[in-house]
Amino acid sequence: MANKEYSKEKLLLLYDIFKNEVGANEPDLEINLEFLKDKLKSFMIDLVGDEDEKLIETDRKTMYKYIDAINNYIEWRGEYHEDGKFIDEDSDDLKYGQWIKCYRKKIYVRGPLDKELTSNEYEAISDAISSSPIVDTKAFEHFSNMCPKSLTKNKTNAVYFRHNSVDSAFSKNVAAIKEAIYNKKSISFQYGYRIGPSGSKKNKLFAVSDKTVTPLKLDYSDGKFYLYALDNNGSQFRSYRLDRIEKVTIDDKIPYIEIEGVDKKLSEKIEGAVNQFATGKDKTFKLIINCNNPKVAAQAFQSFADAVTVKTMINDSSKWEKGDIECLCDAQLSPTFYMRLFNLVTFDIAFDASDSIDLNVTIDPDVQNGQEVLEGFSQYCDKLNEFLKKV
Repeated sequence: MANKEYSKEKLLLLYDIFKNEVGANEPDLEINLEFLKDKLKSFMIDLVGDEDEKLIETDRKTMYKYIDAINNYIEWRGEYHEDGKFIDEDSDDLKYGQWIKCYRKKIYVRGPLDKELTSNEYEAISDAISSSPIVDTKAFEHFSNMCPKSLTKNKTNAVYFRHNSVDSAFSKNVAAIKEAIYNKKSISFQYGYRIGPSGSKKNKLFAVSDKTVTPLKLDYSDGKFYLYALDNNGSQFRSYRLDRIEKVTIDDKIPYIEIEGVDKKLSEKIEGAVNQFATGKDKTFKLIINCNNPKVAAQAFQSFADAVTVKTMINDSSKWEKGDIECLCDAQLSPTFYMRLFNLVTFDIAFDASDSIDLNVTIDPDVQNGQEVLEGFSQYCDKLNEFLKKV
């Protein structure tokens, strides 16, 4: 092999080009033999200068040997397994099973490695990181720089990046909780209600209580982080909002509660939409929406459906198209639920009188827990009336 003195360096560079700059199964007219030779030449000029032309040039035969050597290396590592035909099954110059292939005697393409990210996977992870409140722009840039250029080139982030910086106290709490979960340690912390300007240092915890729990999992739902845990004082399942937690401490002296099948038990609890103000059990009721405008009926239903579990649609789409919707719903009765029900009942006030929207919402008192739902809603509205009398 010519120019053996720097053959290893050239091999490494060529491998890096294909792994990081060439997309898997993405033919690019630019990636031809002359392009690869020019890349190696520029590399050698930077490394040793341009005085020795034989040293910096790489002939065609040597390039073929380099590519064969890389293919043999990838095969030896077991990183690539060809799955079916590659691009053009009628092409005679493709050697199936090889990682790097010459396509139509002009350009070089490569297959996917077993453990590398696909383009769709990169985009999904990128979007998730962008929307996370515990990842700042600097960490996102680190992630992007670690990924192959073939994934990041010409890519615009699809998700709006809300968090240019991360609250250090919040980040430390998250890190401590994660460490406790990994190492099966109990934690103690202060838990309360935040009062004060959002995002300000004047936003303080009030009505603080001390908690001692066995942390199980962290969850991100409806724009908030939650800690699911077992209360060490009574072994009850609890959920805590992370933005209302302060002074997390890991303590080996606090007993850790071992439970089996934690993921299954958690899913059963979380599916119940844990709410600290709720009754603890779902209530079933029949909801009826009638509106002279089918689109408004659909909008009203959708606004409320996010707050409940819709079990069964009683009528069919022929009725929905006329603005009549009937269904059985499950929900935990809480102030939050009654607020959403109030928003549904008054949904039509958002429209001008000229729109002539006539919306009626009914809960059947004779079906399942309908009467209990109505009684709770009546108490909610009484409280609201008391407030309005003071205005």
